[in-house]
Amino acid sequence: MEDHTIRKVEAVALTTAYRNNHEGQTRAFKIDKAEIDEIFAAHPAATGMRVYLGEDFTGLRLVMVATAAEGNDILDTFYDHSVRCPEVCDTSSILNNGI
Repeated sequence: MEDHTIRKVEAVALTTAYRNNHEGQTRAFKIDKAEIDEIFAAHPAATGMRVYLGEDFTGLRLVMVATAAEGNDILDTFYDHSVRCPEVCDTSSILNNGI
């Protein structure tokens, strides 16, 4: 399996750049493990998931779908289990506040 981790300094730089360019906007989304498990339980053959950005009168929303081995979206069930930050944030996180 390929390693998709990044260093802390890069994570802080990426999130700081986003905050600086999108002041007052949604910073992050929290997705519970149980909700991710629900997607895969409903689609046992799925090998991944894709997260699309959506928007309504409340702001940004996530639209999540399971994906098949060939990378195509499985379009029979759509999910939005996310909680936006700044509504619910980890105020002590360096990814939310910088260093």
